[in-house]
Amino acid sequence: MAVSDASVVDAIGLDKESEAVVLSIADDLDWSDPVAHLETLLDKVTAYLGFVASGSLKRRFPQAAGREVRIDVVFRHEPPEMTDVPLFKMKRYVKDAGLAFSRRTLGEEAT
Repeated sequence: MAVSDASVVDAIGLDKESEAVVLSIADDLDWSDPVAHLETLLDKVTAYLGFVASGSLKRRFPQAAGREVRIDVVFRHEPPEMTDVPLFKMKRYVKDAGLAFSRRTLGEEAT
């Protein structure tokens, strides 16, 4: 599972503290081409939004009913500073769709 395969949900789970459903994206790409990387990530995020909107999440994970849903992007490599604005816009895009969004680099807490 990887960010480059938008047809697959990398992981589904429950956050023990908030009890939110967490849809994780395992972003294993480096940042040698930030524009292509962000496009790939946006494709995956958009697919996740479709997964939720279509009802597929609740069919595959019945515990999701009535819970907050969060997309959590876990980067293998720290995003460069130049991606701060596009990632903030991505967060707004997800929030506007009614979901929460968090991101972190391996070994860090989500923000």
